[in-house]
Amino acid sequence: MVGAELHLEAIGRSTLGARHDSGVLSAAYSPEFQGAEWVEPDATLGVGSSFIGTNHNETFGEFKVPSFIDAWDEDVAFGWRTSDADNPGARWRFDVESTP
Repeated sequence: MVGAELHLEAIGRSTLGARHDSGVLSAAYSPEFQGAEWVEPDATLGVGSSFIGTNHNETFGEFKVPSFIDAWDEDVAFGWRTSDADNPGARWRFDVESTP
């Protein structure tokens, strides 16, 4: 498992909520990730929701990856598994905590 810590300045709540306002996550943070769309954009978001991510790199060109939400606590945690919910190719998770 690989972990990383990133400190962001945010005002008020909705740090994670902003992630899904523009296609799940911002593609501004990755040269490979191009964006994503919710499978059911009008459904209530939470564990069990899914999205299709669009990626691009020199080796594979453009490719799409289904992802399945497995951790959801509004403004606290957002996690997902790629490719297959039961046998994921990768697992990603963001946990947010307030600091003084």
